[in-house]
Amino acid sequence: MAHFNAYSIRISPRKLRLVSDLVRNLDVTEAINVLQFCQKRGAEILKKSLHSALNNAINNHGLNSELLYVDKILVNEAKTIKRFRPGPRGRTNKILKRSSHLKIELKERKTK
Repeated sequence: MAHFNAYSIRISPRKLRLVSDLVRNLDVTEAINVLQFCQKRGAEILKKSLHSALNNAINNHGLNSELLYVDKILVNEAKTIKRFRPGPRGRTNKILKRSSHLKIELKERKTK
C-alpha cells in the first residue's frame, strides 16, 4: 500500500471530486488514460498526483506497477482565501477562492 498527499491545491474540492470519482477503483494505467482524455481542469492535477503516487509506490515500497490500483481518493476542503470586490451602493461582495487537500492510496491486487 502506498500513500500520496497533496495539500492546498488551488481548485475547489467540488470540482476535483467530479474527476476523482472517475478513477476510483481503476487500475493505475487505466486511470491515467481516463484522466488524459478528460476535459476538466482537475484531471491534469489528478494525473500529476497519480504519477507521483505511482512512482512513490515503485521506488519507496517496491510494489509491482502492473498490479496497482487506486484504492482510495479523498478530496477534502482546505483553506479558503477571502477576497472582496466592490458591489452596488458602496457595499462589498465576498469572493471565496477555495482550495483542496488530496490523498491518494494505491494498493496491489492479489492477481491480475
